[in-house]
Amino acid sequence: MKKKLPIYDIILSDTALEQGVGFISLVDEPAIMVNWIKLAQQAQLDFKADKAKQLLYGPFLIPDMLIYRRDVKLGEYYVRFKKEQIESIANKFNKDRNSNNINFQQSELTVDAYVAENWIISGEDKSKGLGFDLPEGTWFGGVKVEDQKFWNTEVSNDVVKGFSVEIMADLELELSNIKN
Repeated sequence: MKKKLPIYDIILSDTALEQGVGFISLVDEPAIMVNWIKLAQQAQLDFKADKAKQLLYGPFLIPDMLIYRRDVKLGEYYVRFKKEQIESIANKFNKDRNSNNINFQQSELTVDAYVAENWIISGEDKSKGLGFDLPEGTWFGGVKVEDQKFWNTEVSNDVVKGFSVEIMADLELELSNIKN
């Protein structure tokens, strides 16, 4: 059971041009807790990545999932992405042409890779055929890894297991969660 903590919604400002997803990161512990090859706390799924083409598929953002955070300013809290904001975030990412901004473990180390395709899940779609059962409004994508050495050392050896987005956005406190 999750702790009773404040919840902040991630919101993109209509006027702050610098906001949005700057990088998609290939990580060993995705904050959304969904790996390419398994769903958190569930049995292994058949991984439908195209290994010959070095493509990885998985969710970038999942609506309404509580993601635990802790920092000096706010203490312990959760953040979440609402369905409507996820669509705005994905649209801005594509409009800003950030598909080549892929890094490793949210570091300065960039990876020769790019977002080959991305979409918002709606009803039955390609993600189901890849073995995922995610809610509507999830931002889902496929990343093509061009770097053969990175693929062999980090992907084939299961070092990286999922995606994490690096986003600059506002936090808006969800007031119905706060008790007086």
